[in-house]
Amino acid sequence: MAPAGTLPIDLTMIRAVMPRTLRRHAAWAVATALLSAASILVGSLLASSLSDEARRLNHDPGLTTIRVGSGSNGAGRPVVAGDLPALRGIPAVADVTPFAQIRIDIGEPARRMWLTPQVAALDPDIVAGVAPIRDDEILVPDAAAGSLPLGTVHEFRVTAAGRDPTAFRVTVVGTFDNSLPGYAGAEAVYTTNGLVSAVLTARSPAGTDPDALGYDAAFVRVASVADVATVEEALRARGYATESVAGAAPSLSAGLSVLSWSSPVLVVIVAIVALMSGTVLGSGLRAERASEVGVLRALGWQRARIVRLYLCELTCVAAAVAITAVALGLGACWATSWLAAGREWAGVTIPATPSPGWSHVVLTVVGVPAGAIVGGLRAVLAVAGRPPDDAIREL
Repeated sequence: MAPAGTLPIDLTMIRAVMPRTLRRHAAWAVATALLSAASILVGSLLASSLSDEARRLNHDPGLTTIRVGSGSNGAGRPVVAGDLPALRGIPAVADVTPFAQIRIDIGEPARRMWLTPQVAALDPDIVAGVAPIRDDEILVPDAAAGSLPLGTVHEFRVTAAGRDPTAFRVTVVGTFDNSLPGYAGAEAVYTTNGLVSAVLTARSPAGTDPDALGYDAAFVRVASVADVATVEEALRARGYATESVAGAAPSLSAGLSVLSWSSPVLVVIVAIVALMSGTVLGSGLRAERASEVGVLRALGWQRARIVRLYLCELTCVAAAVAITAVALGLGACWATSWLAAGREWAGVTIPATPSPGWSHVVLTVVGVPAGAIVGGLRAVLAVAGRPPDDAIREL
């Protein structure tokens, strides 16, 4: 037993030789620490970015919107105005937008366009002006700006059996990029759902029941992506054909893709370097401490105690490297956020408050010492098993 108030002799020996071991193998120690720190930094950026991406995708209108109505083959229940309250009452449904496109002639000279309600999942990119918010405002393709200039007022008329022609006056409040026509087509004119409903009513025969007013479809927006399947099932049970607007989830941004594959690659590299470091440290022990083993064996130390001593030394050296790596990695996380918060790189936004990649921290703290032990075990067993006479002759 060690005297009271002093460290046991084994730990005292380890403490005495650790600085020398680190100096002799500084290159391996620095390489392991830097690679482990890089792994922690990448893991932190990946964790923060994937968390932000998951939150964005979970509430993205394109992924949380379902098209409801007759299918392309005519199968399925059509959508009428009287159905809308029931659709809004389905659990997890956040909003329902009826959808119908109406052919109108508008502009100077007159152009044949499709009056279309705004749907969050289908909103176009506005080039100039703003989106319509009143029932007398429209958003037109920038290609039509010649006959429908921004700020101008235009009139179009609709007729129906048993009704007098109805005139609608609208103001062009914005233009949008329609160079790649989307779901609504190349000649879409966006407006409020209120105006579309009013035009539908005006062109319906006199005496039409308002609840029987027919729409091409309805777009049902749910609370989150997780609710899409449940709501689609409920809609199909009511006889509607359904399809997701987005079709499929978008792929990760380029930056997230790079982080996604580089993170496990770095972990593998760190594991390999830790094993190699253990092998190098173990080989160093075998070459440098053979004579020391002879002395210890001559003093009565058992082979198991010598193995334990050198494995503890490897563990302490590797733990010091791992702790240094964690400090460097977490420091780099905070420094990156402090210096570049809010900046974007290849679709990855640097977070203002980093979310440390704790899995990488744990892997570093546990994996680096474990790798050193596994890598150096063979050499430690070999040097501890040398006969004392052979070891002493090398003194």
